[in-house]
Amino acid sequence: MEQKSLRNFPRYNVLHLRPTILFPVIPGLNCYVKDISLGGIQIYSKDTFTLKSFNEIEFKLGKQAPIHLNVNQVWTEEGPVLDKEHLTILKDDFDQISFRTGLRLKFYDKNSYHQWHQLLFALHNIQNKKK
Repeated sequence: MEQKSLRNFPRYNVLHLRPTILFPVIPGLNCYVKDISLGGIQIYSKDTFTLKSFNEIEFKLGKQAPIHLNVNQVWTEEGPVLDKEHLTILKDDFDQISFRTGLRLKFYDKNSYHQWHQLLFALHNIQNKKK
């Protein structure tokens, strides 16, 4: 029997693409975006942090215009175990990774939702072409 996923939206691994996230409320926070979905973002970090409410972030992938999002932290894990693929991608930084967290998205407006949706649609198409 096939196990049904509990996720509302599929996740797309983007760690190898090295997107950046800027947290204006936490200057200097260095994170690595593991994966993204229509509903959230999962990140690795060397620094532990707690967000008490929704906070603005800026997500940037390559030369694309930044996407401004609102996030709140829904779970955290200290001392995460990275699989082989992620260890290879983070080869110079993996020994510093001590924290993993999940962020739920809330969109400011139709434009930020549209930008995020377009990015996920492109990732979805790339993933399907590999199958």
